[in-house]
Parts: sequence; C-alpha cells; structure tokens
Amino acid sequence: MGSDFYVWTHVYDVSGIPDDGVMLWVRADHDGVNPIESIQNETFEGGDEVDEWVAIPMTRRALPSTTADLNAAADNGQINYEYAPAEIADYYYAEVTQFRGQLVDYYVEACDSKGNSSRSDIQHVYVEDDGTPSIPGSTPNGIVPLDNGTYRKDVWHLLDGRQLTGKPTQKGVYLRRGVKMVVK
Repeated sequence: MGSDFYVWTHVYDVSGIPDDGVMLWVRADHDGVNPIESIQNETFEGGDEVDEWVAIPMTRRALPSTTADLNAAADNGQINYEYAPAEIADYYYAEVTQFRGQLVDYYVEACDSKGNSSRSDIQHVYVEDDGTPSIPGSTPNGIVPLDNGTYRKDVWHLLDGRQLTGKPTQKGVYLRRGVKMVVK
C-alpha cells in the first residue's frame, strides 16, 4: 500500500443516498506548500497554485441496524450496543492511489436522492513518496494524471466519475473540471 491511503466517513439522509451519491474530491498542490498568505488550498475554487478537483466514487458499506448485529460486527468485548439507534449512517470509503510526494487537498460531497448536496470542509494531507510507483490504471475510472502530476484540464465526467470522450450532447448534469455543470 505504501503511499496509498483511504478516506472514510459516515453518511445518512432521511431521503436516502443513491449508489453514486458520495464522492471524494482530491487535488494536488503544485509546490507542496500551503502558504499563510494564500487561501487557494482552503477554497473549493482553488487557483493557479493547485490542480483541478478529481472525483473518486466512494464505496458504501451498510452498517447493521439491530443491537445483536451491531455487537457482532463490532466483535469487541469492550463495546456493547445496548440500544440500536433509530437510524444509522452507512460507512463510505475510497482509496487514494495516485499521489506521491505531494500535498493533497480533499473533501467529501454527499448528494441525497432529492438532489440536495452537502460538502465537508477541505482537508489537507502530505503524501510521502515511499519510493513505490503508483499502480498504472489505479486512478479512479479512467481519470488519469499526466506525467507531470497535473490532470487534464478540460475533461467531462458522469456524476459517478466515469470519463466521457468529449463534451456531452445529451441534457443532464455532468462534471467538468471538478464542478457540476448542467447541459441543456
């Protein structure tokens, strides 16, 4: 695994979360420094100091909803769920494999079945270069970094992260440069 890492979170919404409703967004900083005088790493808009956002679909793991099943899943004598909550958030995770020796910004965005969305705060992590190469083809759904570590700037994706061959011709919501775009 080396420099690869996981990001995980819990997500719940009373309206339900569709299969492609939780995405991890990542981008690399160009020089590995987050200077105090700049806010580009702290804003969703970014700037010329950071790459464009790249979406990685997060995998859902449903958590048990009964007391017995929660205790069995915990498999730990020190944890005892006396009461199961009325609702429980599911566990979502994604592996990040494409960064080496870089400062990485990331956040999680969840969309419910009614189209409402919520973003986490932007987090930052420095990914050490452990000397192992990133695995070819390990980047999410064909979103491939260029040799210099930056991403293609004008690539369109479906909301589940699958890359399109060009600008979409059908009406709908798509991702372009890490931003949701409506094609009418």
